Amino acid sequence: MSSAQCPQCAGPVTVAADRFCANCGSALSWNNPIAEGGDDTGYGTTGYGTTGEVITGDAGMACPECGQPNPASRLLCRYCSALLEPAQAPLPASLAPGAPWRWRAPLILLGIAAVAAALAAVLAASLRTQGPASPSKATSAPAAAASAPVKLDPGSISASASSELPPDGDVTYWIRNTLDGNPRTAWNSHSAVDGDGVGQTLTYRFSSPVHLVRIALVNGYAKTPELRTDNSRIRGVVIRTDQHTVQASLTDTAARQRVDRDFGLTRKVTLQVTSIYPGARYTDLALTDIAFWVAPG
Repeated sequence: MSSAQCPQCAGPVTVAADRFCANCGSALSWNNPIAEGGDDTGYGTTGYGTTGEVITGDAGMACPECGQPNPASRLLCRYCSALLEPAQAPLPASLAPGAPWRWRAPLILLGIAAVAAALAAVLAASLRTQGPASPSKATSAPAAAASAPVKLDPGSISASASSELPPDGDVTYWIRNTLDGNPRTAWNSHSAVDGDGVGQTLTYRFSSPVHLVRIALVNGYAKTPELRTDNSRIRGVVIRTDQHTVQASLTDTAARQRVDRDFGLTRKVTLQVTSIYPGARYTDLALTDIAFWVAPG
């Protein structure tokens, strides 16, 4: 048996045995076909050639169209040029069409469980990233408002000081000036008699016990910038209530400043001066204003 080339694509073909090119499918014509056991067409039932030899069929693969045997390596049938498709392996019994439900159900349930586990992991990661939800502003606002401190009415407070500068005409310097809310009036110590102000005490009494949480002050004589500079200002102070003693330092500023502490339940507050900012002209110590704030209720 000899080989030749396809006249269409030059692919290898078997002389007289192939009626179609296995590479491109073109029809092949051979001169003087001779077949043993063939029919009147010159094509044998088992093969055909040019010298009368019998081409024994390879039973490797049967053509799905004409049923003729072909080698397993061919793509096209050498008799009718039909596409040769190898037989596919059958599906597992559990997945084959018509398989009982009891074989398919475990596989489906396993798939559903895997998807559910993946979704749960994603949700857990999202919650860890975002953290717990914060309370809304509408919820937290009333609570904050309810806990805000309340300013005591200065009319319900009495005051006394260890030293007071005598009045100068219509200008007074008594301790009551620190509660009138007027920035042009102030308390001044009498430095000519009582020294530079260190050790002076200012005492404020309330009409009933209060839970004190804040003291606000305007330090010095704030009537004018010049008077504030000329008179001494409080620097260090010890604040005593019925339950607590607190040390604080005031800043040398004309702005109102606060001392926020939980001073506890008390009927009075005493401020004892421990240090001062010296005045440029006078040795009198001054305080313009004081206010007290208590916990509500």
